[in-house]
Amino acid sequence: MPRRPLTHAEVAATRRELLDAATGLYEDGGFDAMSFRAIADAAGCSHTKPYRYFDSKADLIDHLRIDAYDWLRDLLTVAASTEEDPIDALQALSEAYVRSGVANPRRYELLYTDRGRMGEDEPRLMRSKLAALAVCENVIQAAIDDGRVTFDHDAATTAHLLWTAGHGLVALHTGGFFVVGRSVEQLTSTLFASVLAGTSDFRETS
Repeated sequence: MPRRPLTHAEVAATRRELLDAATGLYEDGGFDAMSFRAIADAAGCSHTKPYRYFDSKADLIDHLRIDAYDWLRDLLTVAASTEEDPIDALQALSEAYVRSGVANPRRYELLYTDRGRMGEDEPRLMRSKLAALAVCENVIQAAIDDGRVTFDHDAATTAHLLWTAGHGLVALHTGGFFVVGRSVEQLTSTLFASVLAGTSDFRETS
């Protein structure tokens, strides 16, 4: 008797189990630790199963990249929701971005790796990227709509500038460049004000 075809939900659940196993291996040992055999062992399945759900290791990495952007989106959403005031929410969001990259360097690396096969404009990856950036953009727009601040740039541009500054801090920290008496924690505390007061021409309104 032929095997019953798996439902969409069953396929998604199995792929999720394999991705979770791959994530654990990757965060412990990097890309080299993430062989399909090791993933199968970690997931407790046959060594052939990962090949039925991912075309290649590059395909698997693409799925992990999407997961990483979704992780960042959720983290920033939670950070922003802790503050009612939009300016405080934006500061909380900015600090959470840097903390997340410092505390989770391997997962953060997935956001920007070129080891997958998707182009950066591939629709599935782009949706996850835009959703993460939109959290920041929406908080900035809320500050503008609140009428307490004025930006010379629109919300999307300001969000990109904040993202760029945050990424710079994380990259410099993980690269070991903070060796002249300034820690990432000290710099994070001034990043928000510096970007908004300088690059974004941020001004408090009366």
